Amino acid sequence: MRRTSISIVVLIATSLVMVSCGNYNNPSSSQQRTSGLKFRAFVSNPLRPLSTGGTAPVIEIVDALKDTLSGFAINLLGASPEPGLMVVSPNRKFTLVFSASNNAVTVIDNARESLLQSGTGTLPSITLPGFTDSMVVGSDNLTGYAAVSSTPVVGQSPGAVEMLNLSGPVISATLPVSGARTIVGSHNRNRILVFGDHADTVTVIAPSLVGTNADPRTTVQSSAFDHPVWGIFSSDDTTAYILNCGPECGGVAASVTVLDLNTNTPGSSIAVDAATIGLLSGSTLYVAGTPPGTACGSQGPP
Repeated sequence: MRRTSISIVVLIATSLVMVSCGNYNNPSSSQQRTSGLKFRAFVSNPLRPLSTGGTAPVIEIVDALKDTLSGFAINLLGASPEPGLMVVSPNRKFTLVFSASNNAVTVIDNARESLLQSGTGTLPSITLPGFTDSMVVGSDNLTGYAAVSSTPVVGQSPGAVEMLNLSGPVISATLPVSGARTIVGSHNRNRILVFGDHADTVTVIAPSLVGTNADPRTTVQSSAFDHPVWGIFSSDDTTAYILNCGPECGGVAASVTVLDLNTNTPGSSIAVDAATIGLLSGSTLYVAGTPPGTACGSQGPP
């Protein structure tokens, strides 16, 4: 799966480099145009060639029905110089774009196909304390969450989940979680799972408790976990299936552990060859990973 994913990324990047013209959506323009596509995809491209020479960071708009570039792009100059990770809001109205070169989160208005604006103009980006490769948007569609493993925390090891006010736009709260690297939100966003440095720990965040006297973080520590790295929620959000990376991450055994979110209690575990990411379809959970010692591209153990 990793080899296939890498090939796809290379093909996309190659096709983007070949494009040298098209339409940009400039938020300051009074004659802004959109692609008008009913089924589209956004592709981050930090190096779109310009007809005048040089390059520009953009979000390419792809005609997903034809699998071709539309020629339209969202101009990110001055906001997101190195666009990469993108996360869409639950209502599909906004897209968060993270730029690694300046650790900034920029918000795109999907309908306008441009940077999000307020009454006074384009909203500025939100600068994070460090790099993130995992973000989610809350159920209110106005709050973002980003895992930043390098966030300084007084009296504790670095790492936190940064809570973002997307309409501010500012960091509205910092929730320390040691080495926070990956976050996964439930369907209703009532719970957010955080995976960090601890080999036997999953942190559960209740967004509704942020800003109250109660700690929104619940630390679930158990020997049932072996380097947990990802979680998948059941359709009713009462259960999370925790993927334990095991040997692939320096642990002992890869597995999937059932976590009861009503009580935050780990249950039974199912052994697998490897587990770093998964997909739940109905009652079937598909789990992917790379067992240690498996050469890239090989089929691995049966």
